Amino acid sequence: MGNNHAQSQKLLEKKAAPAAEVDYAPKDHSLRDQIFFGVKLIAIGAGMLVLLWLIEW
Repeated sequence: MGNNHAQSQKLLEKKAAPAAEVDYAPKDHSLRDQIFFGVKLIAIGAGMLVLLWLIEW
């Protein structure tokens, strides 16, 4: 019985891969990324206003 435990422990050690560390540091965005995000934000807002306007019409 002790032998089965040793074998299962070896299998667990082989299967357990080291976990990749997660980097939670804020990322620096380029000016291009910031402009693209702003354009998307304005487009989504404009789309919502158009939908509301069409509903009222």
